[in-house]
Amino acid sequence: MAVWGYVNGEISTLLAPVDGDGRLCGVGNATSNATQDYPNLWIADISTAALHPTSMFKYAVCVKTCPTETGVSVACVPTQEESTCADPLLAYPTTEVMNYCLPIYD
Repeated sequence: MAVWGYVNGEISTLLAPVDGDGRLCGVGNATSNATQDYPNLWIADISTAALHPTSMFKYAVCVKTCPTETGVSVACVPTQEESTCADPLLAYPTTEVMNYCLPIYD
């Protein structure tokens, strides 16, 4: 049964990250294709998210690529909580791991 599900199912949908508005990153559906071209999940306001670790993913947005340096504009899909996610002041270095943008700390 598991093999049939893997072959005939949509494993990418099951593994897709979810933004702060509950949308799947990199997956389009019948109601919206807004996040289809944005497969990665990035915590846009990491400073605020760190103050609220139990709800940090409400600050998450879908991005085309993970930012690799500070001060760059990020191609993202805004959410209700993060309407200014493309602001270069929010960008910090990350590395992409399984469609999640993980912070790089020195």
